[in-house]
Amino acid sequence: MRGIAAAAVLTVALGLPAAAHSAGLGGLLLGINGLLTFPADPICDAITPPEDIQDFPAISVVGYPLGFVFGTVLGVVRATTGAMDVALTPLWIIPNLSPEPRFDVIPGYDLEADVL
Repeated sequence: MRGIAAAAVLTVALGLPAAAHSAGLGGLLLGINGLLTFPADPICDAITPPEDIQDFPAISVVGYPLGFVFGTVLGVVRATTGAMDVALTPLWIIPNLSPEPRFDVIPGYDLEADVL
């Protein structure tokens, strides 16, 4: 029975178009990259507050704490969408959910997030 299931999976995998393989691999690698790099978001945004909060009043005082909060929320979003990208890899029709990667930690592969 296990051999039949493996043969069926192999047949389906070989029968998919090349775009499906690259889209599935891209989603998987983007999700793994998001799961590996989400802890850096609060630190990076605390050091360099994002441009979205530059117009706040008293930004010189509250910029770093707000950057940390902004980065923490972005880290949660990046971890959640990264896990969803990894889980939904077999469904290659669904576009990637992860935001644009801050760092590319997977060598030899240029990661780009899909723009919906």
